[in-house]
Amino acid sequence: MNSIPTISGPEQPPGKGAAKQLVVFLHGWGADGNDLIGLGRDWAARMPSAHFTSPHGHEACEGNPMGRQWFSFRDEPPAAITAKAAEAAAIINQFIDGELDRLGLDDSQLGLVGFSQGAMMGALDSILEALGMALVGIAAISLSVAGIGIMNV
Repeated sequence: MNSIPTISGPEQPPGKGAAKQLVVFLHGWGADGNDLIGLGRDWAARMPSAHFTSPHGHEACEGNPMGRQWFSFRDEPPAAITAKAAEAAAIINQFIDGELDRLGLDDSQLGLVGFSQGAMMGALDSILEALGMALVGIAAISLSVAGIGIMNV
């Protein structure tokens, strides 16, 4: 039986008290969780009850050995990219479920923010379906999904 890899990354807890929201930042290809966690520090003044987290992708990046990726897309047909993205979605879902449980929150208190490849992950139907589509919102910055085309949201 294949186990799902675990991921982790930097966090920014609420200023005081228990978290009332969870915001998960998903970085782009070649970056890591450190790339976006600064947004949590910036947003904390407006969202003082939010817990921010920014996990590192589970794979080393093919094009940047210092960075991470959610899935490979180099020289891959769209069907293979979609399958790899679905595998990464399962890893992200496991992480999100664990964070929500740890913080005593539910999907309605969750926000996803993704940049580039992280935006692809945040927008995938498999993530939304697994979360029951109850999350509070998604911010996708510069995304392209195989078979759908290019969108900038």
